Amino acid sequence: MSDNADKKMRILIWILAGSCILNLIFAFNAGQKRKIAVSKYDDLDARLVEIELRYKNAVQSYDAIDKQLKEAKKDLQEQQLYGETLKDTLQKEQKKSQGLQEELDKLKTKTTPKAAARPAPKPIVKAVDKPKQKASKSNLDW
Repeated sequence: MSDNADKKMRILIWILAGSCILNLIFAFNAGQKRKIAVSKYDDLDARLVEIELRYKNAVQSYDAIDKQLKEAKKDLQEQQLYGETLKDTLQKEQKKSQGLQEELDKLKTKTTPKAAARPAPKPIVKAVDKPKQKASKSNLDW
């Protein structure tokens, strides 16, 4: 009976040893998978941080562009108001100029009969230059 008990004991020891070896293999395999998962998690975490940073930069850029757009709209409105003011001023000046032109025309029509009664100015006559004498070829004068 001791042989049977020894055999059973050996079988039991082999079963326990085999299960321990299998547990070690499973544990090692699980450790490797965990290491891979942690590595992927770190990569994903780094990507998430990068995406968050890009998002923050995009939001800041959008805010800055939105602010510039609002300033440009404000400047455009000011320019339009300035243009309208210039148009109004130009129209007023044109009306003044037209009024002055009409007054000038009235004054011209009143003064033109007097100008016709005046004698015409005499033409200016220029004096004719005397012709130059030709120089003689010799130094002696006769």
